Amino acid sequence: MDKFNAQDAGLFLLALAEVPQVMSAFLPSPFTAATFGGTPEARWLRRGEIVGGAVALGIAGSISLVTGRWAPLLGGALVLAVFLWEYEHAMREGEQNNHDMTQGAGYG
Repeated sequence: MDKFNAQDAGLFLLALAEVPQVMSAFLPSPFTAATFGGTPEARWLRRGEIVGGAVALGIAGSISLVTGRWAPLLGGALVLAVFLWEYEHAMREGEQNNHDMTQGAGYG
C-alpha cells in the first residue's frame, strides 16, 4: 500500500468530521434527548440514530473505497460510537430521572 499522503489525511479527516454533521441532521441536541428520553417520542430519536448512523458509515465507507484504506471507515465508526454513547447516556438520564419537560414542567 502507498504511503499515507496529504490527500489521504484530508479525506480521513473528512470522514471523521462528517459523522457529527450527519448525526446532527437526524438528531436534536443531547439536552433534547434527555428531555424526551422518558417519553413515547423517544422512538423518533432511535430512528434518527439508526438512519443517521447508516448514512454516516456510508460516507466513511465511500471515503475508504476512494482512498483504498480502512482508516476512514474505522475512524468514522469510532466517532459514531462516541456520539451514540453520549446520546444514549442523555436519553437514559432523561428516562431515569423522569425529565419529561414536554408539558412545560421546566427545570426542577
